[in-house]
Amino acid sequence: MDLEFKDIEVVSKDGLIKVVLEYIGEGYQGDYDPEDSEDEPLLRYSLYQKDDDGDWDDVDCGSYCTYLSVNDDRDKLVKVANTILRLVKDGLTSDKHQKSLYERLSYIDIDNDIFVDNLI
Repeated sequence: MDLEFKDIEVVSKDGLIKVVLEYIGEGYQGDYDPEDSEDEPLLRYSLYQKDDDGDWDDVDCGSYCTYLSVNDDRDKLVKVANTILRLVKDGLTSDKHQKSLYERLSYIDIDNDIFVDNLI
């Protein structure tokens, strides 16, 4: 069973950083198993930064599977993507490596406002 999910992309106002929420077939135990009633098709977030040529480069250690589901409300998912962007932007623009933050963001919740208050 192929699930359809249109990627969510948000870009910083200066156009230098991008967050993408995408579905690549992941679930709670690795690959999503539609036969398992306790599994869920999960989204991955990935971070990108523009290089000097204007191309998008992967941010080192900036891609993680989340607990966000393809079935979650799309408007809320956009809000989460914008929250991730806001939280990582300062570090990326200062070349500060934030691997521990990126890892913690993998636990972000669809109702992220409570989570974010306790994140930093």
